[in-house]
Amino acid sequence: MHSASYVLLHALRDKMLQGTEYAMATMKTIRLRLIKVAAYVREMKTRIKIELPKQFPDMEVIANCFRKFNELRC
Repeated sequence: MHSASYVLLHALRDKMLQGTEYAMATMKTIRLRLIKVAAYVREMKTRIKIELPKQFPDMEVIANCFRKFNELRC
């Protein structure tokens, strides 16, 4: 599990976070600032809605990641 999570975080940093301030960040920084965020997750009939706090400082970085995830999904 630890190896799989490291590979996923490494891919996230290399592919999704290029061109951001987190492109060269450590795994700990990515985990603390982007992944460990209090969010409200609502499961709907055909999709999952994630509501982040309005004062979240890295909202644009997360929005770009979600856009790229959506492009990969299609």
